[in-house]
Amino acid sequence: MPSPGGDLGPSTDLTRSLIDLATSSDGGPPLFAELSFSGCPSLDASGSLPRCSGTAPLVLRMVPLTSTAFDTIVWTLTGAIMPTSHEVNPTGTWTKPGKYDVSLVVQGPTGSAMAGGEVVVLAAPTGAACNDDSQCASGSQCLCAPGDGGACPGVLAGGLCSHRCDTSSCAPTEECIDLTASAAGDPALAAQPWRQRVCLQACQSSGECRGGFACRALPANGGGWRSACFPSALLGDVGAPCRDANGQLAPSACTSGVCADLGARGMCTASCASSSCPASATCASFSDDLSHPVCIPRCDPMNPCSDPLLLCQGPNASGRLGFTVDPAAPSDGMWCAPRRCTRASDCSPAGTCDTSPPVAPPDAAMMADAALAPDDSGPPSDAAMAVDAGDADADTSADAGAPPDLGAVVDASTNETSASSDASAHADLAMAPVDATAAPDARPASDGGTTTDAAVTIGFCKRTP
Repeated sequence: MPSPGGDLGPSTDLTRSLIDLATSSDGGPPLFAELSFSGCPSLDASGSLPRCSGTAPLVLRMVPLTSTAFDTIVWTLTGAIMPTSHEVNPTGTWTKPGKYDVSLVVQGPTGSAMAGGEVVVLAAPTGAACNDDSQCASGSQCLCAPGDGGACPGVLAGGLCSHRCDTSSCAPTEECIDLTASAAGDPALAAQPWRQRVCLQACQSSGECRGGFACRALPANGGGWRSACFPSALLGDVGAPCRDANGQLAPSACTSGVCADLGARGMCTASCASSSCPASATCASFSDDLSHPVCIPRCDPMNPCSDPLLLCQGPNASGRLGFTVDPAAPSDGMWCAPRRCTRASDCSPAGTCDTSPPVAPPDAAMMADAALAPDDSGPPSDAAMAVDAGDADADTSADAGAPPDLGAVVDASTNETSASSDASAHADLAMAPVDATAAPDARPASDGGTTTDAAVTIGFCKRTP
């Protein structure tokens, strides 16, 4: 019967123990047996019996070592899925926590011998693989266990011991991670057991995480970012692409649930108006189209921007989608941001160059038109006279038209594309679209020669629909 496990001893891959030494019935060399545990996570060879310890489910390969040839062999693996075997090297699988006896009996021409050992199966800690709740430590459950009805992605098919942290606290070795935003407002996705506020294994490097997992910066419950072990191929970090196979922005592909229309492939990002960015990113304010500052990723020669319409560059507020960064960011920092352009060839073949200037939002233009309208009811008011005095500026604002929807962001809270229509907010973000230091743009003249503009409009590379 299983009994509670004991303390773990020193680690090794192989141990052997002689339990019984039988003498030969015919006076020849005696037969003796030793057993080995292959693939054991932690071994204690200090006692009279070797003890192998590991978390559930624990899979071990048994290896007999004998002095001479034998005719028969019997393994007894108490508590394993297959408790008895006549194979030379059987594999034993223990799925429930507890302590179990293992024995080996061999018989040959010179006699028989027996060897024994112990297998200690420990409850799996947070972040470990699992098949059912009984394998996880007290208070935890096995998320994405087999038979979950396909509610979990393949990278979590091995199960994940965890527990909710919106109703209970995490241990000091755990982080409370908020994955609810990744559901992107989709009720079906929100019902998946892993898209919750859950405790995950805290980490400082990926070497601390199990196979297929990496130490990643994830949204923490209550705001900010925390490092925890999470599947390396599940959800995108800030800067990861987020368009689906149909070319649509897919916020549910991002840890933050926010997918910005930047670059050819979209960019996972996060709002930083009232929260920080992960250490690998900075908070950037764009000159046009994005209605709030967002996190953009750091880049360097070893970590270049993979999107053909993004460029590793320093802050520059000029032109369409020029940007500034958080003053606390490194002064020599480089960031993945929309590639600047002056002509379509700068962006081909992945996109085109958008040089349309940023303008006042529609509500401000409508107000200017209303103020300029003639009033036949009587003498002009002081306000109307003031507007008449600056009608050239007002006409320019009113006639420029509406800005294109180029930097739209799909946010998980609404799953809709949003753009600012507030005049004061737009004015704070708007930057001059013309760079006075840019070289003149040569173009064909009607007489067959060329003519140049006094300045070139600096645009940004935009994905071709």
